[in-house]
Amino acid sequence: RSQTDCPFCSIDAARIVFADEFIFAFWDSYPVSAGHLLIVPWWHVADWGDLEEQERGRSLLPLTARWV
Repeated sequence: RSQTDCPFCSIDAARIVFADEFIFAFWDSYPVSAGHLLIVPWWHVADWGDLEEQERGRSLLPLTARWV
């Protein structure tokens, strides 16, 4: 999953607060609101909408349940 120009490929694993087979999430260094997480797929896509619906939904359900 590594690309030299991708800021998410070199994220420190200690910053990751959730991960599954599709996505990982970490607290934003510059949050726009309290509790702002960045949710990033493990592979490169241009836009969240480029993921399959199953990939988006399956990843967000456990994350939402954990933090709500």
